[in-house]
Amino acid sequence: MSTVERDGPRPRLCHMKKGSGGYGFNLHSEKNKPGQYIRAVDNDSPAHKAGLQPQDKIIQVFFLLIYPHAPCLGV
Repeated sequence: MSTVERDGPRPRLCHMKKGSGGYGFNLHSEKNKPGQYIRAVDNDSPAHKAGLQPQDKIIQVFFLLIYPHAPCLGV
């Protein structure tokens, strides 16, 4: 394992409950980069309080592995 891999981003668990205005984040994908990513996080939202950050990669939702097996996330 290279230093970049060891020191790079690590998965983290973020728990959140839907608020009156939703979860408070937007998803996006990129043509040359597989997966779903956080585009933006609303201030003071459940996502913000749970620690989601722009450019985070979604790898699991409700204990279901999202990447690399699913090309998109259903809501």
